[in-house]
Amino acid sequence: MKFPNGLDHENFCSDFPRLETLLMGPCEAKKTVKISSSSLRTLFLFFTRMHEDSRTRVVFAPNLSTYECVGTTFKPFLNPSDAPNLLETKIGLAYHVKKIHKPLTFINLRDRLKDFSNNIGLSLCIRDDDDNDESVQSDQWGADTATSGIYETVRSEVRRAISDIQSDLEDSTCLSVLHLSCCTLGEYVLNGEAKFSSLQELKLDGVRFYGESLSRFISKYPCIRELRLVNCERQWRSYNKPEMFIVLSNLDNLEKLYVKHYDYMKSIQVIAPNLKVFHFVYPSDCNNNAVYMDIRACTMLQEFHLDCGRFPVGLNEDLCSDFPHLETLYFGCQTRKYTKISSQSLRTLTLSFTKRLEISTPNLSSFKYIGTQYIPCLAPSDSSKLVETRIELLIKAPTINNVWFKKLIIHLNNFSNNMVLSLCIWDEVRTYFNFNEYLAIRL
Repeated sequence: MKFPNGLDHENFCSDFPRLETLLMGPCEAKKTVKISSSSLRTLFLFFTRMHEDSRTRVVFAPNLSTYECVGTTFKPFLNPSDAPNLLETKIGLAYHVKKIHKPLTFINLRDRLKDFSNNIGLSLCIRDDDDNDESVQSDQWGADTATSGIYETVRSEVRRAISDIQSDLEDSTCLSVLHLSCCTLGEYVLNGEAKFSSLQELKLDGVRFYGESLSRFISKYPCIRELRLVNCERQWRSYNKPEMFIVLSNLDNLEKLYVKHYDYMKSIQVIAPNLKVFHFVYPSDCNNNAVYMDIRACTMLQEFHLDCGRFPVGLNEDLCSDFPHLETLYFGCQTRKYTKISSQSLRTLTLSFTKRLEISTPNLSSFKYIGTQYIPCLAPSDSSKLVETRIELLIKAPTINNVWFKKLIIHLNNFSNNMVLSLCIWDEVRTYFNFNEYLAIRL
């Protein structure tokens, strides 16, 4: 997108004397855009592309308190001396692994960040799209070992990139977010004793690893507060696929953990005494076997999102007994035996496509049920304290008639007036969910 005609390049904020927040997206300008404002408090520059001999420049912002810049390179749009009251700075950079060159990237980046105060957050996203190439995938399935050289090249690129980050930013206090996408972690990645003490958030998306390299890699960040693992898997070179397991230990500062996996997983063990939020998504079509889960050490858990095909082995059948501070629970899995949900602290409960449950939640304030038919025994026995109730039913069109509606309304009469009923009607003739017939009825 080009910079709009009619706006003043030389004094961009002159027509907006009360402007407090400014967000500039991808914008191409032939002249330097100068930002000067005494009222500006928040500035966000997102992938701003300028003419090669010009750039955005903040020339005067005495009251600017929050500055965030996201792009593929770090450009000095703002001189900290022009914003003396700056309280928060966030720099987000997205790199392709093959475009990372130590002399041009991390050394220069480190030097430029020295001008800012210690209260700065640096987010790095390193990706390798070539790792999804068909030739590489053939080796993954053991059909063609001739492409192993490609794997070695990819791994060496990633190792070099991570090594560069370690050596150049190891002692800094600015690296707070690291995102690795579609790459492979070798067995000897980050072999040294050094740790990234400043990192607060780590996300691994589509990352392959060998042996214990995943646990070893995560252990380098003992102070992380948020960890996201999306479809990570162990690498293999033969027809026998290795079992996928996740072991996370000695993460005393970890507060949020998100795990989403679409392939077979054997087990997950988490030892994080201060963990407050845990989301585990393991779709039912991945495998019929139940995953083994050990999270008994997470006694401070307040929010638990469990969405998997079968109830994990290792979890207590009295689900809330190990989590005395649990306030929010999403339960979406099938159980062979009756599972008990009994908690005095639980405030929000969502049940999704489940049946065999015994529920005792006297202090519940929000209840949501998702399924193909309403099961009255799953509803809270005392609905007087419920502030919000929502029932979502995915039903087949031939099932709906006057008798069906009358039975449903009788069951729903036990709830208060502040209730929403949503019906998603499945038309079998067209074999897909007809969202034109989606109804939302407030009773």
